[in-house]
Amino acid sequence: SHTHRFNIPYSILYTSMSLDLFGRYLFIDNCISNEIERIVNCSANFEIKNIEDENKNISKKIVKKSTKYLHLILKVSHHNIKAKTLRLSILEYEDDDIDNAVMLGNTTIAMKPYIYN
Repeated sequence: SHTHRFNIPYSILYTSMSLDLFGRYLFIDNCISNEIERIVNCSANFEIKNIEDENKNISKKIVKKSTKYLHLILKVSHHNIKAKTLRLSILEYEDDDIDNAVMLGNTTIAMKPYIYN
């Protein structure tokens, strides 16, 4: 409910399942990416690595430091309609043991309305 043309990206994010972050790229100098990087840096098993392409462009990628079979997921919850916020939580777990996932951290983000043409 409460989905309209100004919050479609947030609605898709909120209603989808948790997102696997391993191998994903982050925007550089983006407030949400910076929060994700801060939380991922709390992990002993994952890190953010600067990647340079053939054109000398730098990007950030989430990579594993561990040889264990681990998952790093982004969970979106606590949609506050009045405050226009969402909570992003990052968890890690081993193999298929999601019931024992460890929360590395979370942050609350403000939903900014977008106008689509």
